[in-house]
Amino acid sequence: MDVDGLWNSVLGEIELEVSRGQFISFFKNTRLSTSGDKQGSFIIHCPNLNDATMLKTRYLTLIKRMLEERIQQPVSLLFNVSPHQPRQAESPGPLFESVISHENVIRNAGLNPNYTFESFAVSDSNQMAHAASQAVSTKLGQAYNPLFLWGITGVGKTHLMQAIGREVLLKNPQTQVIYCTGEEFTNEIIEAIRTRTSGIFKRKYRNAQLFMVDDVQFIAGKESVQTEFFHTFNSILNSGSQVVLTSDKPPSAIKELETRLRSRFEGGLIIDITPPNFELRTAILLIKAQSRGISIPIDAAKSLAANIEDVRAIEGALLRYSTEERKGTLPYEAVSHILSRARGGKPLEKNVRPDKIIELFAVHFDLKPEYITGKSRKKQFTEPRQLLMYLLRHEMGISFTEIGKLLGGRDHTTIMHGVEKITSLLPKKEHIREDLSQVRHLIWG
Repeated sequence: MDVDGLWNSVLGEIELEVSRGQFISFFKNTRLSTSGDKQGSFIIHCPNLNDATMLKTRYLTLIKRMLEERIQQPVSLLFNVSPHQPRQAESPGPLFESVISHENVIRNAGLNPNYTFESFAVSDSNQMAHAASQAVSTKLGQAYNPLFLWGITGVGKTHLMQAIGREVLLKNPQTQVIYCTGEEFTNEIIEAIRTRTSGIFKRKYRNAQLFMVDDVQFIAGKESVQTEFFHTFNSILNSGSQVVLTSDKPPSAIKELETRLRSRFEGGLIIDITPPNFELRTAILLIKAQSRGISIPIDAAKSLAANIEDVRAIEGALLRYSTEERKGTLPYEAVSHILSRARGGKPLEKNVRPDKIIELFAVHFDLKPEYITGKSRKKQFTEPRQLLMYLLRHEMGISFTEIGKLLGGRDHTTIMHGVEKITSLLPKKEHIREDLSQVRHLIWG
């Protein structure tokens, strides 16, 4: 069993389930090993007792569920405190040492080594943010200062921010890079005030040459935190160093953000990253698959991207696809299983009767229901009929045979062909994606 690969797969999905701060604090530096000869028995190695206790008391059920999904058998877990040292080759050459050293520097800065400019899928929706981030990484404090990236969850803000930090550290590992979330900054200043160690806190942050804060909107409404952030921000900018910030909204829309901070944030370059379109979602999925060593046919990737709009949900779907693949599930069936869970991350409740769905299809396409279930081969009827087959199969999980009975007693091979036809057309035909989206909204709201 590839235990390292298994654990990396689990960590990849956990990263989507918990907050970034929780993942970095409790999961990032863990590793997995087998325990004796008993199948399904593992040891999770943690760097300290606090992390081991936290995983055992708060995340045990989550970890067991994800392991069991992957190995398809019950799991028992032990926790061990054993700081993990990277394995060294017997006679590493200078290049090998350099790679290990750089990776350690990047990880020690709290950055994900996989978040690179090369692995970022660029399109019209994020091209400006990508270019500005690259410019900042080559000219700290000179290009755009501060750089403020905003957009909804999953559009790539964190990826670009961390890519800046990675690029800077690759060029000069001695650069003082500080990366944190707004929540982590808040918690640290509160702890510094409580323990009377504000001096240490100030030296740590104000000496940064690159100061990056993810989800900076978290500090809004917290007076003492905003005061310290204001002075830290000014100190860094006045020293000629660089500030990069991300948020889910522009400075003007962050409620309870102090006016003086809003003014400072608006003094740099503000870029809105819009949600990715179908082509970009497909590219993101394929890039993520390649980086994780997951083999997925391009048609399967397109089907997932056509049906799932949220990027983080796409990542979760990819991990579930990997699990299905390891079980030997065919790509077409794997996609079908995943899409049946796509709404809310769990299987769809079949609380809408199939006959009601047929009625709503008829309403959407302005047709009589009997035309959709009938025998006519005119395109104005066949396309809605095949789209209905696709939705009943993928969204409702109804068997091909049952769908055939609902649609005038058709053979299951006819239904299978109709579903395959829509699956192949979804990536190519925008009007079909639009129809599917609108019908979904009509049915489930």
